[in-house]
Amino acid sequence: MPECIGRLGDWGATPLGGRKTMVKSTSWNAPNLTRRHFLGAATMVGAGAMLPRSVFAQAQPWAEAPSSSVDRLNMAMWTYGDVWPTAAKQFEAAWGVPVEVISIPFPELPTKMMSLYAADETIDISLTSPATIANWHDLGLIEPLGDLPGAQAYVDDMVPTARDSCFFDGELVALPFMGAVWAWNYNSELLEKVGGKLPTSYDELDEIAAKAKADGISQHPYVWCAISSGEHITFTWYSLTWNRGSGLFDASGAPLLGEGSEARETLRWWAKTFADGLSDPSSLQLSMDASARAFATGGHLFRGPTQHYGLRVINDPDQSPIAGKGVLWEGPLGPRTITSWHLAYVSANTRDRDWAWMLLQQVAGKTKSGEYEMAKQVAKAAGFGPGYKSLVEGGFIEDVWSSWMDVSKYKQLQDNASNSFEVVNAFYKPWYQEWNQRAEIELQRTLTGEITADQCCDNLIAAIPSN
Repeated sequence: MPECIGRLGDWGATPLGGRKTMVKSTSWNAPNLTRRHFLGAATMVGAGAMLPRSVFAQAQPWAEAPSSSVDRLNMAMWTYGDVWPTAAKQFEAAWGVPVEVISIPFPELPTKMMSLYAADETIDISLTSPATIANWHDLGLIEPLGDLPGAQAYVDDMVPTARDSCFFDGELVALPFMGAVWAWNYNSELLEKVGGKLPTSYDELDEIAAKAKADGISQHPYVWCAISSGEHITFTWYSLTWNRGSGLFDASGAPLLGEGSEARETLRWWAKTFADGLSDPSSLQLSMDASARAFATGGHLFRGPTQHYGLRVINDPDQSPIAGKGVLWEGPLGPRTITSWHLAYVSANTRDRDWAWMLLQQVAGKTKSGEYEMAKQVAKAAGFGPGYKSLVEGGFIEDVWSSWMDVSKYKQLQDNASNSFEVVNAFYKPWYQEWNQRAEIELQRTLTGEITADQCCDNLIAAIPSN
């Protein structure tokens, strides 16, 4: 399970395909996938579409079985405790259909899925991160969902940023499994010791941090999620830059990394906090979860922007000596932050599209009971953000999160958040994933003082393909 990973307005009950979406064009040097994935799947979908949809147009589609029959289903999911086996058992109990769980460690999911598809394995549903859904979609491995029963009701209920993540080229292709907002944390007790006032600029932020260090309140006032892996060091840089007013690429995917850019200035500032001893050098080995545990020791004044649910650990009396003192914060320049969604989809290689849709609803929609059971479970157990307005606005997250986080602040940040692919407009370029891996290395070299921020940005500009 990953250690988690712009408001576009409330679209209301806009019909499927009736909203403006980004056209995300990518390519992938794939293994030798069979023709079935690119043409045969379309034939199967077409055959299914020939059935009268009125036959399957229930008022409660999650509660009525399809007219077809299957003897089994499967789901290829990242490893996450006993969550998926439990969901599989619940589905079998509800519908009498056994479900095989193919458990894959999160970092291996993209490679393993490509191998399964290349081997022509039947996959009914799976999960995808923001970094891989575009490739899956462009390769024809994801089923469109818009014509399936109840799909419109899910769309109408989605949080706007989740809704945008679930569409490609005007088609609904996924349901939101969970999301996260990137934000800062501060230690309220330590902040009181240095005056009790939150900064409204990065200069003020550094003044407070320097005072905390000089007065012996905190040896390293800043701690960061800055390990060189996945949604860690690069997303921290993205978040800092976005909070200061800019993305990393323009609308065409051209880099905004040159002299005078916010990204470059942000990196200069960030590197200086390490050089000045304000940032904990161990941050370069800390993931999201590890940085939360480091902050929970009480030695740091600020935890740099990362996913919101780390506060569940920081404010847990059983895990943290500073429980109740960790506070969610938008950062020095206001509630301008990033959100990212992890999604569940029906595979084009499913054995039965309608039954796969039922299973997809089990893990990312409503179960036979009519409840968003999985969304509620992971929100309560792990603090993951639900993708549906009825849960966010209906009092549910207040009930399960108020003991460890200011839910009103979370909602404010969610309302003002931009999707990661808007902040990084090259997110779906075919070269982005390789470039991001290069950025992880260059950023770490910068924060350790091996190279300057200028050299880092120049190297990253040079690493972008010319065509």
